[in-house]
Amino acid sequence: ILEGLWATGYAAIDVIGTFFRVTKAAELDQRLKLKFIKEIGFYHMRIADGVDSLVQLTGLLARLCLVATGSK
Repeated sequence: ILEGLWATGYAAIDVIGTFFRVTKAAELDQRLKLKFIKEIGFYHMRIADGVDSLVQLTGLLARLCLVATGSK
Protein backbone atom coordinates (compact mmCIF):
# COMPACT_ATOMS: atom_id res chain seq x y z
CA ILE A 1 0.00 0.00 0.00
CA LEU A 2 2.79 2.43 0.89
CA GLU A 3 4.60 1.73 -2.37
CA GLY A 4 1.36 2.41 -4.26
CA LEU A 5 0.85 5.72 -2.49
CA TRP A 6 4.48 6.66 -3.11
CA ALA A 7 4.24 5.68 -6.80
CA THR A 8 1.14 7.82 -7.32
CA GLY A 9 2.96 10.86 -6.00
CA TYR A 10 1.78 11.28 -2.43
CA ALA A 11 4.27 13.15 -0.27
CA ALA A 12 5.58 11.45 2.86
CA ILE A 13 4.48 14.41 5.00
CA ASP A 14 0.89 13.95 3.77
CA VAL A 15 0.91 10.22 4.42
CA ILE A 16 2.28 10.65 7.93
CA GLY A 17 -0.27 13.39 8.63
CA THR A 18 -3.01 10.97 7.65
CA PHE A 19 -1.49 8.30 9.91
CA PHE A 20 -1.69 10.78 12.79
CA ARG A 21 -5.30 11.80 12.13
CA VAL A 22 -6.47 8.20 11.77
CA THR A 23 -4.61 7.12 14.92
CA LYS A 24 -5.98 10.05 16.90
CA ALA A 25 -9.56 9.22 15.87
CA ALA A 26 -9.24 5.43 16.27
CA GLU A 27 -10.79 3.63 19.19
CA LEU A 28 -7.64 2.10 20.68
CA ASP A 29 -6.33 1.48 24.14
CA GLN A 30 -4.98 4.83 25.34
CA ARG A 31 -1.48 3.48 26.03
CA LEU A 32 -1.24 1.95 22.58
CA LYS A 33 -2.58 5.13 21.00
CA LEU A 34 0.02 7.23 22.83
CA LYS A 35 2.81 4.88 21.75
CA PHE A 36 1.60 5.12 18.15
CA ILE A 37 1.46 8.92 18.32
CA LYS A 38 4.97 9.00 19.78
CA GLU A 39 6.34 6.93 16.89
CA ILE A 40 4.42 8.95 14.31
CA GLY A 41 5.72 12.18 15.85
CA PHE A 42 9.31 10.95 15.73
CA TYR A 43 9.05 10.07 12.05
CA HIS A 44 7.16 13.29 11.31
CA MET A 45 10.12 15.25 12.68
CA ARG A 46 12.57 13.25 10.54
CA ILE A 47 10.50 13.79 7.41
CA ALA A 48 10.10 17.50 8.19
CA ASP A 49 13.90 17.70 8.53
CA GLY A 50 14.22 16.55 4.91
CA VAL A 51 14.58 12.79 5.18
CA ASP A 52 11.58 12.37 2.90
CA SER A 53 11.68 8.84 1.52
CA LEU A 54 9.73 5.64 1.16
CA VAL A 55 12.23 4.03 3.53
CA GLN A 56 11.11 6.38 6.33
CA LEU A 57 7.46 5.50 5.80
CA THR A 58 8.26 1.79 5.67
CA GLY A 59 10.28 2.15 8.86
CA LEU A 60 7.36 3.85 10.57
CA LEU A 61 5.01 1.08 9.51
CA ALA A 62 7.44 -1.52 10.85
CA ARG A 63 7.77 0.35 14.18
CA LEU A 64 3.99 0.59 14.52
CA CYS A 65 3.73 -3.17 13.93
CA LEU A 66 6.35 -3.80 16.62
CA VAL A 67 4.56 -1.53 19.08
CA ALA A 68 1.21 -3.17 18.34
CA THR A 69 2.58 -6.66 18.94
CA GLY A 70 4.42 -5.60 22.08
CA SER A 71 7.82 -6.47 20.65
CA LYS A 72 9.34 -3.06 21.30
